[in-house]
Amino acid sequence: MHATPGNLKRYLGIPTYEESGLSRIQGYMRGLAGGWLDHLSMEEQLVAEDIQVVLISEPYHMGLEDIKEMFRLCEDYNLNVVIDGKSTHNPGRCFRISLWKKT
Repeated sequence: MHATPGNLKRYLGIPTYEESGLSRIQGYMRGLAGGWLDHLSMEEQLVAEDIQVVLISEPYHMGLEDIKEMFRLCEDYNLNVVIDGKSTHNPGRCFRISLWKKT
């Protein structure tokens, strides 16, 4: 599933920018978040015995400001986050960030 503005709004509650058609996530991708949103996808995963649509980012690195921005996004939109080393994009070089709506 693609991380389109419509899917981000539908599954994660992240509003789109009406004038440009960009979601907040896509705005970050264009340089506002330092690149922590890289190699984006969305997929359904089993989370705590429930199927959730999860936004996946697989960046190469994150700095302090990137981590703060990720936490702000999670707080603003009531999202859970898990960071692990299971990158499918570039194993051993990228890591995986999974974001999904709290229930």
